[in-house]
Amino acid sequence: MAAQSARRIEEKKLAEAAKRVQLKVAEAEVISEAMEVGLELVADGALVWQDAMPGSKPKLSWGPSAPVDERGRAEKLKEIRPARRLVARIARLVVDCH
Repeated sequence: MAAQSARRIEEKKLAEAAKRVQLKVAEAEVISEAMEVGLELVADGALVWQDAMPGSKPKLSWGPSAPVDERGRAEKLKEIRPARRLVARIARLVVDCH
């Protein structure tokens, strides 16, 4: 009886651990997809790093090949949101290399 109870407890723990792993995998997939879109935008010149200017902080900014309309820009920002900080760091590295 005690062995069955212990086994059920262990099975429950394993099921919970499996669920946590599945959530982490799903989160990683979302970030990976966001990174892919973000890297494409940086590589195409749609997103660029803008160094600090008088009165503003350094930031990720739209480049010459960015979507023209606000809706297109909003969609791209939504797509990269999970990885925005990483995309910004990469865009900054691209500027530093030039």
